[in-house]
Order: sequence, then structure tokens, then C-alpha cells
Amino acid sequence: MHFSSGKDLFEAANGVILSEKEAVVSMQMDRGAEHSPTREEIETQLTSVLASRLFRQARSLEKFLTFVVNRSLAGETDRLKELTIGIEVFQRASDFDPRIDTVVRVQAANLRRKLTEYYLEEGLGDRVLIDLPKGHYVPTFQYRPLQNGLPPGTPTSSLEEREAPLIPGEEPRRRAIPIRVLLLCAMGGLILGVLVTLGFVAGRNYTSATSLVAGTPHPDPAVLPIWEKFLTPDAHNLLAYGVPQFFSSNGMIIRDVLVNSSEELQSGPGARLARVARGLGISLRPTEIYTGVGEAHGINTVSRFFWENSFNLQIARSRIVGWQDLKNTNLIFLSSLRFHTLIDELGYPTDFQIPRDNQRSQILNLRPGPGEEKAYGPQGDYAIITLWPGKSDSRRILQLSGVTTWATLAAAEYVTDLESLRELGPHFEECRRRKGLASHPPYFQILIRAEVKDNFPISIRYVTHHDLDMTPWLSPK
Repeated sequence: MHFSSGKDLFEAANGVILSEKEAVVSMQMDRGAEHSPTREEIETQLTSVLASRLFRQARSLEKFLTFVVNRSLAGETDRLKELTIGIEVFQRASDFDPRIDTVVRVQAANLRRKLTEYYLEEGLGDRVLIDLPKGHYVPTFQYRPLQNGLPPGTPTSSLEEREAPLIPGEEPRRRAIPIRVLLLCAMGGLILGVLVTLGFVAGRNYTSATSLVAGTPHPDPAVLPIWEKFLTPDAHNLLAYGVPQFFSSNGMIIRDVLVNSSEELQSGPGARLARVARGLGISLRPTEIYTGVGEAHGINTVSRFFWENSFNLQIARSRIVGWQDLKNTNLIFLSSLRFHTLIDELGYPTDFQIPRDNQRSQILNLRPGPGEEKAYGPQGDYAIITLWPGKSDSRRILQLSGVTTWATLAAAEYVTDLESLRELGPHFEECRRRKGLASHPPYFQILIRAEVKDNFPISIRYVTHHDLDMTPWLSPK
């Protein structure tokens, strides 16, 4: 299914749904609380906020909130200044100038928005409220007063008007909202959630990942080297996920990591798989019914990035992506370096390769620079992030590929994590200065390494990057 009209539906319902949520919040508080929360209650509430869905996927905001709360509890509110936060939380240099670099102000606005969303959703029944007032970096802590003498979140027969909003500084809602309207909104949200879920499992059909909240392209310039062409108003984006080559016979599913197309079954690395089939007396039929767990998580990670930035993203298996898609869309290939994709037919340059007939999961560095290795692995989960041009000036091809399924997920997390993209910026700037260029080259490959524990990447670090000269491919012929 391709829900081309989903965005229109979301936008039409968005204003109503949000206003009803705000009404629920506004009726739950009275001005002022008689007592302030204890330190233990505040720390417990901070833990709840950070464990929520909204903050688990926002590491930089998690660090920001933890820093301001802990400093406030320690009585060090004098340290909660824009300059200090920029240096200690966002790793800016000692010459950080907040007048030029607005990272703290931008992230503070994001933090306030996330806190508001949290208390509207997962934290709707929480007793302790943590807020970061506009124009300040010192958090406030207060109790949410009881609603008609009942605990927060308890349903009532009517929605009464209240004077104070959930988040200080916001205007209170004055109009009571009928319960039936809220129920309709909740049902609408459930239906939209089902539609999105159906889209994700739609097989060949494309999926549209559209934000429920109208927004603008990400304001932080750190995303632009990779995502600029993907986040333009007229961009059409397609995520093509890799599917490993399986073979089936009589209820059995067989996979050889060295065989990634049905053609390879006849010779080369497929010879041993053919021998197995002959020994069992079976004939193998190619099938595509599974993908890696890392790829599945990666689809969710990249989709969430587009969703939160209010841009459409279509999804398809990599094997059904063709030249028409290459012409009309920005492509994101999320797959193992071993898998065959349309990229193989383009013949674009690459400085990093994984030998498809090698089980050691190494990445070969074809043009090692100073201090670089000729090969990376087999110890370690490495991945390559490559940005190539599309078939027009406005199109791009992004490849996110690892030596393992978890390394592929790490590549998806790296390019969608604002903190990681900010750390990439200085490497690009140093490269630009060294080459004496006005701006960093637009096409490149980034090598990263993930630390994987319990089959999940818990840390990801930059290793090196190479710029790609695409002149021969872009010059008129």
C-alpha cells in the first residue's frame, strides 16, 4: 500500500488532535502547588522521563536534561549558562560563541517540545513536573495538583476549565472539550497508527512515513552534508532495504552468506551450496522472505528521522528498485555490503570494499591515507556510509552498509543522530582546510566502527572518511 493521501489526512486532523490534548492537560492543573517535590522524587521523575520512548531516541536531549537537572539539584544554577552548556554538554570548543553557534538555544527549544509531548502522552499521569522555562536554562520542579481531588490522569465525567497550563509560560485553555470529541480523536490516532503499521509490512508496495506533527526541515546545519537534498520541499525519497538471498525446498530454508544471487548458485561461492542440495537430493528455489534484524531496526530508525522532520519516505525491497526510481527519487540503500543492489550496475567509485567471497567480514581500504589501515576487521563491526550523486543535480544516493546486520544498523543510527553528525563536522572542516577548498566535497565515504553488545550497537565512532571524485561520472558525454 502507498498512502499518498496520508499526509493530507494527518495535517487535516493534526490541529484538532493537538488542541484536544492541550485541553486535557490544561484542565489537570491549578495555579501553584503548596509544596515542592523532594530531591528523591525529582530524581525518580528524571529517570522516568529519560526511560520514555521520546528520550530513548534523543541522546543529546537526554544529556542536556540530565545536566541541567543534576546541576540544579547540586545548587550549581550559576553554571547553567548558554556558554557552559555548549562546552560541557555539546562538546563545543573553549572559544564557543553562542552568538554564532545557536546549538544550545535550538536544543533547548527541542527539549521543551519533548517535555511537553512527554507530559501529554506517556507522562500524563505523572505527579512531578520538570520544566525548562523559555529564556532560561534552570529547570523548575513542581507537583501537578490533583484533578477534582483525584490522582493525575484519572478520567472524569466532564472536562473543566482550568487557569494554569501543564508547562509554565504557555497560555491556558479556556474551553471545555466534550469527552466524545476526545474519544473520536483517540480512535483517529489508533486508525492512523494501524495505517502506518500496515504500510511497513506491505512487501513490494511502498510506504509513506509522514509526520503527525507539521514541521520544517531540521534547523541544525550538521545534517546538511548528508541530508540536504533529501530534506528539500520537492524531494522524493525511497529507502531500499537489502534482502539476503535464501533458497527453499520441501519446507526447508537454506542460506549461505557467500551466495547473494541465484546466479551464484551455479559457480564460484555457490558451489558448496549446490553440493549440499545434491547430497540431500533436493532442488533449490530462490526466495526472498527475510531480512536481517539490524536492517529491520534500521528501517525504523531512518523512517523515524524522516517522520520527525515531516518528510515523506517510501520503502521497498532493494531488488525491485529500478532505473525509473533512480531517475525520479533520492535513494537510500540500507543493506549488507555483501548484497547485490542497483549500485553494482552504476559502477560508481568506492574506496572501501568487502570481498563477497570472504567470510572474515573485513573491509578493504583500496586507497589508504596517512595513518589508515589497509583492512579493517574481522574484529569489530565496521560500516560504510557513502553519498553519491543521483542522475540529476537534485538527486542523491546514500548507501548504509555494514559487514554485519548490526553494523548496518549502526550506520543508520549514525546518520540520523544529531550528536554524531555534529562530531562529523570538524573532520570535514579539517579536510576542507587541508585541501584549500571553499567547501567540503559533496560526495564521500565514511568508515565507522560500532561496539556491539547483546546484538545491539551501544556505541558508534568515526574512523576515517574519503572524498570521492565524481567528475568522470558527472561530465557530459
